[in-house]
Amino acid sequence: MRTVRPLLVSSLIVVLLSGCASPLVAGPGEVPPSSAAASSSPSRAATETAQPEAPTKADLWLEQLVLPPGAVPVEATPEGASFDPGRYAPPCRPVHRQSGLWFVPGAEFTETWNWMIEHPSADLVVPTAFTPNDDPQIDSRMLSNVPEQTSLEGVVYKVAGADGGVAISAEIYAFSDQTVCDTPPPGTSWGGPGMG
Repeated sequence: MRTVRPLLVSSLIVVLLSGCASPLVAGPGEVPPSSAAASSSPSRAATETAQPEAPTKADLWLEQLVLPPGAVPVEATPEGASFDPGRYAPPCRPVHRQSGLWFVPGAEFTETWNWMIEHPSADLVVPTAFTPNDDPQIDSRMLSNVPEQTSLEGVVYKVAGADGGVAISAEIYAFSDQTVCDTPPPGTSWGGPGMG
């Protein structure tokens, strides 16, 4: 296993989910916690006691990402790669985010996806909903690494076949002890990172 330190790190932003139970929405906005519309019964995030605090934790997860052998950081999406358009927006605030982008030259999508299923990063786990890929028609998927199976924070990977190899992007969503998550509508639950 290799750990690759990416060149690109996005600035920290606060992410808010706009009231629906599905966490996959386009473009999470930057909303101050004081102006966000909370539910009537907010609950503390399941990972609220995770240490260190969120900015350091996000940096640590980024530094400890486990990527396939040969992965190199890049500044733009590799030619031919088409990432899953879904965007995760945790129903919690504040949230600290980091990101990175890599290219694995000479790799194939299926072997790369299956390798990542078997090699979670840092002290994280791969949710059981993600399974090895055996469909040759699929060349773009999303998966996540989370602290626990029910966590709403973690790493969202997007893996896509590209010209001459495989492209991998990572979006990291980290909570702090001050993070509060909205209560989902009755009879529903929030999906975790990359879960839909």
